[in-house]
Amino acid sequence: MELIGVYRRYIYHVVSVVGGVNETLVVKGQAAIPYQNVNKAKQKEALASLDEHLWKTQKWLFEPTLISKFEGDGHLDLISNLQKAALYRLLSTDRLNRMLSTTVTLEGEGLHPHELIELLAQGLMYKKAQPDLLERNLQLAFIERSKELLADEKVHAEVKSSVFKQSESLKKWLKKQERSSNGALSGHFGYALKRLTAE
Repeated sequence: MELIGVYRRYIYHVVSVVGGVNETLVVKGQAAIPYQNVNKAKQKEALASLDEHLWKTQKWLFEPTLISKFEGDGHLDLISNLQKAALYRLLSTDRLNRMLSTTVTLEGEGLHPHELIELLAQGLMYKKAQPDLLERNLQLAFIERSKELLADEKVHAEVKSSVFKQSESLKKWLKKQERSSNGALSGHFGYALKRLTAE
């Protein structure tokens, strides 16, 4: 669908702001600084935009009266896969390691990977105590990616420590949610906890 293609390009553009570095062409003799971190406030604005326009289920993208005209199987997976792809881009090993390096060694106040992980945990997990179907899939994707980062030898130890701390907090939160939820939600949180604690 052309609509999904346009939406995907917009989302990936927003994702590129997070952990980004501004490059300024400098002529010899100029006093300007060629490389600076994208301002932390701008990066947080990008994450807030993802909260509103990606992590929050965009029902307009799968309006039944529209999809029923040209999709026999629907396209729930298409939306879910786009959300997951964006999440994995944000939490890629290269991006997280680069963010750690640039926040320490380049001019400008950038976003530290610890802050990124915390903001994503807030937006995807802690603020979603009543998640719908797509939000539940995202929560499981966040858990799976966290486990992958902890097992990845290429991830910097500083980044791993942030992921580990967040995972320990999540275990407590998931246990609480499992006890206080009913039906499908209780099952979801219990399964999420099992995935998080599985070896």
